[in-house]
Amino acid sequence: MGRTAPFMNAAFVLNGLLLATGILAVFHTTRELGPPTLRRLSTALLLLIPAGSVLDGLFDLEAMMLHSLGFVLATGTPVVSFLVVGRYFRRIPRWRRFGTLLAIASPLTLALLVAFAVTFTPTAEGMTHGVSGLVQRLLVLEVLAWPAAMGYHAWRRR
Repeated sequence: MGRTAPFMNAAFVLNGLLLATGILAVFHTTRELGPPTLRRLSTALLLLIPAGSVLDGLFDLEAMMLHSLGFVLATGTPVVSFLVVGRYFRRIPRWRRFGTLLAIASPLTLALLVAFAVTFTPTAEGMTHGVSGLVQRLLVLEVLAWPAAMGYHAWRRR
């Protein structure tokens, strides 16, 4: 929407592709360490975050249902995936502390998601005031910070 839409859409898609690559790389470094079934489940659940980003890049606000689905995939699924991935990482000695922190991030993500839902006003008059945009950005920042921290932890521990 607007003149910059192609650039923003491309940024969402590129973000999703790079994030997916990083997530796959992190789990590649732990493939011999944790239970394979839990590793595969953890990988699949975390890949929903970049899938949501790509979906948001492909469908803008004019396709509201698909755009909203992308948002829910990117920011809603971490409520569960952070718990599962945290459990996986807690079984690996050098990742144990990170797994605990990731499990703690799950309720924080839920709180930010609820705060966004409560403050969001999907009407024209809601566009010019309120805090939902700020809460949304905090939610996205928190969700994306964990895969970045995961990548840093894997790189530091290689």
